[in-house]
Amino acid sequence: MILTGKKIFNFDWILFLLVLFLIIFGLVIQYSLSLNTAFGVSNLFVRQSVFAVIGLILLFIVSLIDFRNLKPLIYFIYIITNLLLLVVLFFGETVRGVKGWFHYGIINFQPVELAKIVLILVLAYFWGFSKKREVSIKRIFLSFLIIFLPLILILKQPDLGSALAIIGLWLIFLLIVDNNIKHFIVLGLIIVILLSFSWFVWLKDYQKTRLMIYFEPGRDLLGKGYQINQSIITVGSGKLFGRGLGFGPQSQLRFLPLSETDFVFATIGEETGFLGAGMVLIFFLVIIKRILKIAKKAYDQFGSLIAIGVSAYIFIQLIINIGMNIGLMPIIGIPLPFLSYGGSSMVCSLLAIGLVESIAIHQPRLEV
Repeated sequence: MILTGKKIFNFDWILFLLVLFLIIFGLVIQYSLSLNTAFGVSNLFVRQSVFAVIGLILLFIVSLIDFRNLKPLIYFIYIITNLLLLVVLFFGETVRGVKGWFHYGIINFQPVELAKIVLILVLAYFWGFSKKREVSIKRIFLSFLIIFLPLILILKQPDLGSALAIIGLWLIFLLIVDNNIKHFIVLGLIIVILLSFSWFVWLKDYQKTRLMIYFEPGRDLLGKGYQINQSIITVGSGKLFGRGLGFGPQSQLRFLPLSETDFVFATIGEETGFLGAGMVLIFFLVIIKRILKIAKKAYDQFGSLIAIGVSAYIFIQLIINIGMNIGLMPIIGIPLPFLSYGGSSMVCSLLAIGLVESIAIHQPRLEV
């Protein structure tokens, strides 16, 4: 099917501008953090700007490609992604205890971020031919096998946050296609059993400590509990209007570790206050609403499920990241889309938006 001028007008500019605003806002925050060059972060703004430009270019390229053309390639892309997750375990670089990065000069690539987008495509393709009444235990089991291998490879890094995000994606897809309450009761029991088993078999000591700190935030304030407590202090210190860009002592003086990545929301709260943080939340919610609107208008279930998956991808990371920043969730290392420093997260998040724009553009017409 040919891409006509009329179809280009289907591009959702409101969605694009909302995302662009968050990117620019995030760059302003990264620039603010780069003002304190004594701590070696002066290149954060420049590098994040480059990542954003690359991501935006890819967004437009992907949006012009008919998303249905990906169908024959989906399982090939899935295999390549799993190979990347496997290879990174042997040749990857370890950052903060997670062996999940390929490092080439100034380029750092984290395959797990790509894996999240690929799994959205694979699950959408798998469920794209199903209706709610057709969902069986066998189909549910087969859908779990899709995420099982990447899940195991991700847990081997170990990246607990990304693993939980992928499980969340799988569950949301299941909620969309299945209406049998008995299935969810059984799944709930299985998840409880697996979580109990994980505590004794899979979780590392530092991961267990993070979870215990979550339930007892005041524990070990100068050790394992330092980060979460400093994050809560940072968010609260901004009050209503914030301390001003470049004037947040918690983030600028590095009392808050990882203020440019996992805890960028706390930095936003400190420097722009409740108003700035609230504005960010509103923009995210409107973005999710726009994506769901595109999902509703999609003429086929494959496109609809991709858009729903992208909205779930943004929502899950939003909830986990902000929950970490305000002490409502344990620290499990999830970036905030479009705002956290990091090329892999930025580029893959914009690729996901490109897929949504492709669904918006390539609605069925009679042109030949």
